[in-house]
Amino acid sequence: MNDQMNEQPPSGQSHEELTRMVTPEIKKMGTIQRIISLFIAPGELMRNIKAYPVVLVPLILSIAIGLLSIPVTLQGQELMSRELSNISIERYGFDLMDVTMGANEYGDDLSGAMDAVMLVTTVAGVIIGPLLISFFGALGLFILSKILRGQAKLGQFFSLYLHLYILSLLGGLISVGLMIMTDRYLDMTSLASVLMPDGNISMFSFNVLSYISVFSIWLTILSYIGVKIINDFSSVKAVIVTAIATLVGLAIHVGTFMSTFIMWDMMM
Repeated sequence: MNDQMNEQPPSGQSHEELTRMVTPEIKKMGTIQRIISLFIAPGELMRNIKAYPVVLVPLILSIAIGLLSIPVTLQGQELMSRELSNISIERYGFDLMDVTMGANEYGDDLSGAMDAVMLVTTVAGVIIGPLLISFFGALGLFILSKILRGQAKLGQFFSLYLHLYILSLLGGLISVGLMIMTDRYLDMTSLASVLMPDGNISMFSFNVLSYISVFSIWLTILSYIGVKIINDFSSVKAVIVTAIATLVGLAIHVGTFMSTFIMWDMMM
């Protein structure tokens, strides 16, 4: 009996190898399964990302979704431009968004050129955006995790962010679609539509509430699950990393909108 209990692993086999033999192997997810898991099985998806930090598949999906949604995106940009025009007229008595001001007979040509620039910029953003946003987001999570002695690799967080980017695109598409239906630059999935339905993007509190939406909350939950599983973190450490990342995202969101009006106020 004692001999059996003290029996050592067979020669040539380490403890880690025996553990892998006992632990069920994680099978690499397919494309459709990854998308579905974003909504119904986030824990399983995060364990798969930890084992297989796939980059190419979510990147291609992000670019494809972005390109297909360009018509909707452009309509959303038109709504935002109209919102900015209305705020400008209300604040200063004239439209700072009118690109034909002072252009006289060249107004139509200038307007057409601006439309072309907007289209090219949108296409470039669709292609480059997933890479840049996911890389810097992953780098932020990586640094925060290392500070708390996490074991995650940068490539794992990069894969995580590319997967989250897909969900962000789908959520944005729904939000902009609702804006087009209501003919208002107001995210109907956010707290702003409930607590400040008459507000606008020149207001600090409105922008904060606009950031807190159904999709941003779900993205935050997914980030927490990913940070916890990939790092083998405790719940407390995962909450700390996710909270800091969320606050940084909120600051960028609010700062992006508020910077326009700060600049306008300085000009005026």
